[in-house]
Amino acid sequence: ERDAAPIDVGEEAREISLPSTPSHETFTYESQIDQASAIAAFPIPHIEMDMSQNRRIQILTDVLSNRLFDRIREELGESYSPYAVEEASTVWRRGVIYSESEGESSVTKKTSKHMIEIAQFIASTLSDDEFVRAMKLKETNLADSLLDNSYWLYNVMWGSHQNPHRLDWARERDADYASISLEEIRSLAAQFLVQSNALRIDVMPEGTGGDETKEAETGDGDGDADGARRLLPRHRRRQLDTNDTKQRRDTVKMKEKLHKGRKATFALL
Repeated sequence: ERDAAPIDVGEEAREISLPSTPSHETFTYESQIDQASAIAAFPIPHIEMDMSQNRRIQILTDVLSNRLFDRIREELGESYSPYAVEEASTVWRRGVIYSESEGESSVTKKTSKHMIEIAQFIASTLSDDEFVRAMKLKETNLADSLLDNSYWLYNVMWGSHQNPHRLDWARERDADYASISLEEIRSLAAQFLVQSNALRIDVMPEGTGGDETKEAETGDGDGDADGARRLLPRHRRRQLDTNDTKQRRDTVKMKEKLHKGRKATFALL
């Protein structure tokens, strides 16, 4: 028989332990392929009833993603496809702006430093053109989502019997995005995309320098390795737990599915 109301597991059960910031962790895995990942993560609030701040953080994340692409790929040539995504849970008490850049291990540690530097300058240097670029892309994605059954099924209807405010999120969504200002994005960048709120993670093959470095930098080597590991997406955690050949094929497939799911689940609320 179905319960009359959802079971309340309590606030303590929803807490997720994250490492203190700033911190730096290096993880290694077995591989014959020199493929490493530089990761910069910035904790943000989880989602409760109000989606307004989270929508603005999504725009900030798009700005960061554009900057990472322009700087790391176009100018430095250190990675083919650096990106940033925003993930804030409606269940667990955690949220994060997660950015990643894949490349050779010889540049990984340098790249992860660059990513944090790029992020922390957004607050003081965000231009009107960059803001408009991010907003125009979001407007296009929002319009497309209205014609997509998966948006209505998974973002609006899914769970709305327990959380009817999801219906309100859909009603107010487009108008709220249209009201976002440049100053709001700068303010959020100054709050979250700062060195003191940065978690720097390097994932590297064994024997390429990753197992030698607990560098004498601010926060390096003093972090919570388990907490930092929890911030990694599933395909990265799986990479650390398995060996090379089959894992590499499966990781590519899982990464594609993960990115597709993120678009449907996070970016269109």
